[in-house]
Amino acid sequence: MKISSIKKLSLVIALVIGVLANVEAAEVKAKLMINGVETPCMLMWKPASKVYVVKQGNMSREVSPEDIQAMVVAPPAGWDKIMQSVRSANPTVAIPQLQKIMQDYVMLDYDAKAGAIAAQIYLKQGKSQEALKICEKVVQTNKRAAYASDMAPYYWEALIATGKTASLPNMLNRAISSGNRTLSAAALIARGDLLRSEDKNMDALKDGYLRVVYLYNSETSKQPEAIYKAFETFNKLGQTTYAEKMRSLMLKNSTYKKSEWAKKMTSGK
Repeated sequence: MKISSIKKLSLVIALVIGVLANVEAAEVKAKLMINGVETPCMLMWKPASKVYVVKQGNMSREVSPEDIQAMVVAPPAGWDKIMQSVRSANPTVAIPQLQKIMQDYVMLDYDAKAGAIAAQIYLKQGKSQEALKICEKVVQTNKRAAYASDMAPYYWEALIATGKTASLPNMLNRAISSGNRTLSAAALIARGDLLRSEDKNMDALKDGYLRVVYLYNSETSKQPEAIYKAFETFNKLGQTTYAEKMRSLMLKNSTYKKSEWAKKMTSGK
């Protein structure tokens, strides 16, 4: 190839990279909490300057991600239809659409929501590497998604499943201290999973599962998983008396005993 041709090709590549770097995500209807003030707006992310553009009527301003305490974004077009595909017999068909939302809604809440669903689909199929790739694509731009998003628990699960856990303790510590009790409970369970993967079963109990069982009673969505994993770990340690206490705790609760974790406990699978 001639030098002039190489220069032209390099220029084209540079221009393409420059354009992609400055592609802005969708402008979406949102409700933000900024400095304690609820702010309905139209919202857009500017990747080049890493700030949000918040539009209210004819007024607009730039806001740093650090100044936004909470974000609720209107669902993408066709979201309900995508969810129908996710609930179908073959949820994998929804992954291309979820990936498109991850791309279009970078830093706009639904990048992590779509990533969470896609990762969960792969994890249920035993494809932890694929789940990890999905999560890393989101986290590459949206750093908070690693410890403060719907996707975070599935990211942690994928990291443990693939053995890539060097940075995981820091993520879990940030989630546990976030003030979001549901996320904190999920992080404590993930900490238990991490410790158990390292054959530190007693630590998994006292620093993970049992903290959720006894200190996060209000987090009913997380209780059955923590109880089941405590039950399983006690059995592994040969502490059957404590394992039976966990079984009783699960099956005496009218809500917990209907969970998938209760079914696993009673079926032994």
